[in-house]
Amino acid sequence: MTKKTLKFNNKYLNFIIVGILALLIYSCEQKKTELSLKSYSDIMNKFQIDIPEYWNVEKFHDEYSSTIIFSDSTKTLGNVVVYRIAWDSTKVYMNEHFKRSIDSIVLSENHEISNQSFYSLNGLKTYRFDTTEFEPFNNVLFNITQNYIESPEKKGHLIFTYNRVKKELSKTDSTLTNKIMKTIKWK
Repeated sequence: MTKKTLKFNNKYLNFIIVGILALLIYSCEQKKTELSLKSYSDIMNKFQIDIPEYWNVEKFHDEYSSTIIFSDSTKTLGNVVVYRIAWDSTKVYMNEHFKRSIDSIVLSENHEISNQSFYSLNGLKTYRFDTTEFEPFNNVLFNITQNYIESPEKKGHLIFTYNRVKKELSKTDSTLTNKIMKTIKWK
């Protein structure tokens, strides 16, 4: 075997190895978005949501609200997305007055607000916005997306939030978040 042939074979082998690694990384990323989901109901049985099966899930309630908090506990603080869905007994109406009220509350707490919009989630009226909040315990600035959800025939409202350190969700996290949000069911 000549030196030239050996050099060609090494280049070819390196190309194959890089191709296999790229394929493995791609299939691992695909698996993350294809997690099997499990249905959870809150303690007061007001709503149901599907959450990836092996994630950490905590439930809380009092006489006026019921909450589920969940996240992938295998991720680091810089990569984790912490989700929270809560039912609150207060009735809200998705309109400009509601938007101005929420915006003024957020701004009065010296938080930035952006990406405000009304839209429909699973046929329910929703007001969405992004804000930031400094968390002194970990000395971290969190980016928070909040979704207020109302239904004319249901008592109270839902709030679906997701907190993260990164400004934008990764493509995988964005796909998974949309998948989770589409499973929200009001009981």
